[in-house]
Amino acid sequence: MARSLRFPEVLVGSVRFPESKTSEAGLRAYPFTMRLRWDIPDLDAFIEDPRHTVTVTGRIVCEPLGGDLPVANGLVELFAVDAGRVVMNYLLRFDADNGQRLELRGAKQIVHDRAKDLWPDTTTLPVEIRQTTGDQRLVVAGQVRLTLPRVMQAIITMRAPGTARVKIGTILAFDRFFVAELAHVYLAAVRPTDRRRSSAGS
Repeated sequence: MARSLRFPEVLVGSVRFPESKTSEAGLRAYPFTMRLRWDIPDLDAFIEDPRHTVTVTGRIVCEPLGGDLPVANGLVELFAVDAGRVVMNYLLRFDADNGQRLELRGAKQIVHDRAKDLWPDTTTLPVEIRQTTGDQRLVVAGQVRLTLPRVMQAIITMRAPGTARVKIGTILAFDRFFVAELAHVYLAAVRPTDRRRSSAGS
């Protein structure tokens, strides 16, 4: 029987309409929340998948788009490699309250390019929401974040079926995978610039 896992993710931030920055609408930021549930039906297949794709469902909460909107069709690529960079890709499709079909895209850039960047890289998600028809017009854009309390909530509410031993083993297997992927990026061999600094200081 395949090991499965599910857990919540809540990201909160704001979005703006793409009007001129001199306009009142363009200056105003609207609260924006993504309440997602990650479902991994087969943890071993997920780990073997080169793009580590996860199905997500949930809700988008944004007043100018219509309030509380269901997301029935979404996915996250947890540690994909695009153009040589590790990214966490988000793709969510949902309908505004007026029936307009929308698509949210975002990507967390998992790149060790400065000191102490692991936390902002893994918790900050720039987002764009566009129409899915016609010229795919940009509707709103902004940024959401995963706060520390939300991270802790996701960890303690992870759910896996089976006996207590199986549940714990499944959660630990996911945790080991996640930490190993981050270590591959952030604890890789010393970068050339760091080696030069070390040589200069010796």
